[in-house]
Amino acid sequence: MKKLLLASVGVGALALAFTTANAADIIRRAPPPAPVVVAPPYSWTGFYIGINGGGGFGHSTMSNAFGSTGLDV
Repeated sequence: MKKLLLASVGVGALALAFTTANAADIIRRAPPPAPVVVAPPYSWTGFYIGINGGGGFGHSTMSNAFGSTGLDV
C-alpha cells in the first residue's frame, strides 16, 4: 500500500512538473507597435504686442575713380 501511494504521489509530482514546464512554451503574439507621437505644428495665432523703433545718422562724402566728388551729404 505504501508503494502504491508513493508511486501515485511521484506520478502526480511529475505530471505537475511537466504541466508547469509546458506553460513556458506558450506561443504569444507580438505586442502591437507603439503609436507614433508627432508634435503639433507651431501656431501663429494668439495675442501679441510688439514695439519697433529705429533711427539713423551720419555724414558721407562720395567720390568716383576720376577724382571728382559726388554728392556731399
